[in-house]
Amino acid sequence: MFLRILRPYESGSYRAGLVGVLFPSREQSKSSDTHVLVTIREPGRSNVNFLLENNRVFEIDNPKDFVESVDSATLSSPKNRRSWIGYSIASVAVAVLVCLGIAGFAGLFSIRVVLTGSMVPTINPGDAIVTISDTLRDPAKGDVVVYTGRRLDGTPVASFAHRIIGGSAEAGWIVQGDANPEPDTQHPKAADIESVVVTTIPVIGRFFNVQVLIMLVALVFGVWLIVDGVRDKR
Repeated sequence: MFLRILRPYESGSYRAGLVGVLFPSREQSKSSDTHVLVTIREPGRSNVNFLLENNRVFEIDNPKDFVESVDSATLSSPKNRRSWIGYSIASVAVAVLVCLGIAGFAGLFSIRVVLTGSMVPTINPGDAIVTISDTLRDPAKGDVVVYTGRRLDGTPVASFAHRIIGGSAEAGWIVQGDANPEPDTQHPKAADIESVVVTTIPVIGRFFNVQVLIMLVALVFGVWLIVDGVRDKR
């Protein structure tokens, strides 16, 4: 690259200043076309713009008529559109996970895996149930609730997800598994109700173990590497 002087310094001139443009060397000019916009800014003076195209210089008034914004060109390319879509989806996913994490930490939301068949066919073993705190939704007859099961002496045993078929929060709810022939012996009161089931995610609970999660992460990472490699070759 070398500098060619286009206008020497002229004392008192309206466009006084040293103006120059970098030209490509012969090797560079042979290998590719040159398109360069040069803007000269001087304090108290109007900008002077030059367009360099293949070793020829043109003085221009409005640079926007000759060039496209680099940022606009970059953002409009298919590759970058895919990247922005990917980043947007990832950002939304992260935001959702953060919100769910905060809600779970505060005890307002939880996901549990059902291990028994007491609620078949409504809820099968291996299904995941999504629950919200009873402070957000009052339990009512017909709801499936998660309650703390206790022994006769009041000692907690485990959590059960059964349907309310009668009773009240003050006197105790009558709960029964859809697959059970008889109601539960315990009638949980308001203090024993942990949460209310709002929806069920079938089968997903079967994949909630360390080995399967590691395999899924490795699979997703491998697919991402393959797709990214194919895109780079285009």
